[in-house]
Amino acid sequence: MRIDGVRQQPKTPQSGGRSEMAGTKKAPVRGGDVVEISTSTQGVADLAARARVAVDPAGESRREEVRARVQSGYYNTPETRKQIAGALLQSGGFMEVAADLAQAKGLSKQVKSTPDTRKAEVERARQRVSSGFYQDPEVRRSTAERVVDQLG
Repeated sequence: MRIDGVRQQPKTPQSGGRSEMAGTKKAPVRGGDVVEISTSTQGVADLAARARVAVDPAGESRREEVRARVQSGYYNTPETRKQIAGALLQSGGFMEVAADLAQAKGLSKQVKSTPDTRKAEVERARQRVSSGFYQDPEVRRSTAERVVDQLG
């Protein structure tokens, strides 16, 4: 397609046999436009269709078997549930996730049981302020160092 005012670069053949895959050029549609339809598109569609059919034919029968078991309620029996749970526990990744979950639950309980304010510490700080403890230069220096350590 030609656009007035834009410098056209000559077409160069691409490697990889693209010209062999392209179909024949059709007659100009209008004003010099050309439409090319690749014959490889149909080939790709045919390959995709064959791939869908060739994909593990036994897999479809297995899916049908599982569907039938779900509909019959097979997986709702206590024995089946125990078998499934046992198989999950035997898998390596599941145990790691279960351990992480147990640790998170333990930490959550610990956080919930810790009060937002510790009354004894608050009372101790009040007494120190009243007695002038924090006015001592050494205490100020030590406090400042600990604050910097915590921030940095």
